[in-house]
Amino acid sequence: MNIVARILLYLSKTDRRLIGLCSDSAYKTQVSYGVFVMIVGIFAFVSSSYALRTTLSDSYAVFAVSGVYAALVMFIDREIVSATSKGKGMIAARLGLAVFIGLVVSVPIELKLFEKQIVQELKRIQNVDNLPYLNRRREEEAKYREPRQAKYERIQELEKEAGDFQKRKTNELLPSDNQIQGVVKGTGRIGAGPVHRGLNDQLEKTLEQLRQAREDHNKLIVEERDELKRIADEYEKQAIPPADDLLSRYVALGSVKKDPEQGWDAWYMAWGVRLVLIMLELTPALIKMLQEESDYDAMLQANRRRSITRIYAIANDHIEQLVQNGGQNPTPTLMEQLKTEPLTS
Repeated sequence: MNIVARILLYLSKTDRRLIGLCSDSAYKTQVSYGVFVMIVGIFAFVSSSYALRTTLSDSYAVFAVSGVYAALVMFIDREIVSATSKGKGMIAARLGLAVFIGLVVSVPIELKLFEKQIVQELKRIQNVDNLPYLNRRREEEAKYREPRQAKYERIQELEKEAGDFQKRKTNELLPSDNQIQGVVKGTGRIGAGPVHRGLNDQLEKTLEQLRQAREDHNKLIVEERDELKRIADEYEKQAIPPADDLLSRYVALGSVKKDPEQGWDAWYMAWGVRLVLIMLELTPALIKMLQEESDYDAMLQANRRRSITRIYAIANDHIEQLVQNGGQNPTPTLMEQLKTEPLTS
């Protein structure tokens, strides 16, 4: 018997000594039970790893805890597939436990399946929660950006105006057939006459206004930078930080399922995953209940009855010795007899 078969028989809680004496059909059935237990354990490990990573990040503790959780699920499943009683109470307990395990294991897998939609929904929820703070931030930022933008536009107007005066001054110094196009033509009298001097005065006045406007603009830039930083810091203090824990993701998944356009598709997919895992968990239990008793089951029950009968027989013999010996301890003791002739012999 190879190592894989030993592991699968262990997972199905099969007595290897007895199964070695049974038919090939009984052997394969017990191995298949082990396969089901292993598959459920793998799903449990994957789902718990994803769920824990949302809380513990990439810590090594994730794999340790996931391994313990998967082992717990596998041992519970091992007891389910190894139970031999077919009473109504036992059947209900096994089916209920199988459905519960399937639902618990399926939740993190659903979260992984809809991960991109969940991230989008978490961002949307955060934006809605922070909308009042964001609107207030934009209003305060506009109070400082609008004056600076107005001053910048005024600088552009003054620069254009100064450029026009400069070109007109130049035209006053050029002959009529060689003047700059697109601006007011000069008088045609070459030289720095009254018109030229008047344009020069206007240009100096405009340049002074431009210099003052640039100084005011630079002051507004410094003031705006400081105020925008203050506003941003205040927003960061008030804003609701993003939530990425397991509960937030599950709530976001519920919102995805309620989406008017894609909600039903998400709902069908989620329940499809759940039903697959529930069916995977229920299958060995259903097979166990519906199939007829195998030769392995018969041998297992016979071995159990034999062991119990032996224990009762030893106990009855000890009672007779107590009566005959006046209450002295009987020999050999129960443990000594079982060591000499084990129940598995």
